[in-house]
Formats: sequence, C-alpha cells, structure tokens
Amino acid sequence: MRKLPRYAGAMHDAATLERRYIGREVVYLAGERDCDPAHVALDRSCAASAQGPHRLARALTCYAYLRARHPQLRHTWFEVRGAGHNAEATFLFGPGIRALFGARATIDTARAASRAQSAGGADD
Repeated sequence: MRKLPRYAGAMHDAATLERRYIGREVVYLAGERDCDPAHVALDRSCAASAQGPHRLARALTCYAYLRARHPQLRHTWFEVRGAGHNAEATFLFGPGIRALFGARATIDTARAASRAQSAGGADD
C-alpha cells in the first residue's frame, strides 16, 4: 500500500483499511444524468474505463462490488433524479439534503442550518 492519504497512513494492511471502511456509515450520491462518456473531467485511463464508460456506471459498479463482497454492508445508495455532474443539483435536493441533515430533513432544514452557520462566520 503506497501513496496512501494521510488519514490512512496508520493502516498497516489493506484488510484493516477495508474493514474500517465497511464498518462506517457511508452515503453514496450519484446523479442519474452523470453519464456523459465525453465529459471533460472524466478519467479516461484504462483502469477507469474498465470500471465503466462514465461516472454513474463506475459508481454503480463500485457499490455493486462492495455489496457482493460484504452482504452485511450498511452503506446507503441514492441516485439523484435529474442531477448530472453538479454538486448543487446533487446536494440541494431530497437525497442530498437527507444525506447531510438526516432522514426527515427538508430544504427548509438545510437553509436554516446554512443561515445559522453563516451568521456565526466561517472561522467560528
């Protein structure tokens, strides 16, 4: 395991890293329209292309692999209707809001949280 990010530096083997990842609460958000195989920022390396022709396919492949490898997986998958490769479209609607603010959150909950954070300043 070479060139690991700093947060994974204390891991001594891939099995430990995988076990910790699988045990975490993880929410996957993928835009249903993030399927442009010609997107300018899409990785076109052989390794990336082997995972699928575009981001949505690659995300589905990754999630399916994890589910097959770990049937007890508690990670959650959301495909955001109408969203492409766009953070605003992904996070400002139903699944994105619920992923960030909880299962019963609405856009009003998200706006209130955002206003409260803005009122305190960015460096609080």
